Amino acid sequence: EGLEHLARGEDTWLHAQLLLYQGAAAGFTSEFEKMQEFYTQSREFFEQLGDTSAVADVLKDLGGLSLLQGNCTEAIRCLLKSMKLCYGLGHKQYMTTGMCLLSLAFGMRREPDPATASLHSAQLHGAADGLMDAIGLTPWTRTNPLVQMVRQQIRSQVDEQSYEAAWTEGRRFTVEQAIDLAYQLGKDVL
Repeated sequence: EGLEHLARGEDTWLHAQLLLYQGAAAGFTSEFEKMQEFYTQSREFFEQLGDTSAVADVLKDLGGLSLLQGNCTEAIRCLLKSMKLCYGLGHKQYMTTGMCLLSLAFGMRREPDPATASLHSAQLHGAADGLMDAIGLTPWTRTNPLVQMVRQQIRSQVDEQSYEAAWTEGRRFTVEQAIDLAYQLGKDVL
């Protein structure tokens, strides 16, 4: 409704923001084609305005909703791009949330095999948890039942001891080490 009241070209930033919200709504109602269109338009407007933080937010949200769609490759591609922008901006909240979503994406993708994917997921999950604790962030991904169910499925691909060891190793990663691992794991989708 907000877009109907906004004259064309009147406020490009607000238009882009409203498209971002429409993209989220479309994703949560499983209208994935519309979701992609809204997010693409939103990102293009924010890019025209030079709002790098908003572009990173669009990519992070699109990555997260691509997971809901089951499109792990798209999720990884978007989340890696978002993390790169966030790192450059020093935007720890988006970067941390994106890393948590990336840990799910790599685990859900199950490549090169489910057990290895689970361990890589655990490392990124540990790194994301470490960052969350460092900045005092408690994101929805820590408490959401669907996320916890997916996390449990990923964990079930290996024994508990191996998963915990990989998670602990990830907690010791610097931000740069975690990003390097994510890019190494996702190099085939970029």
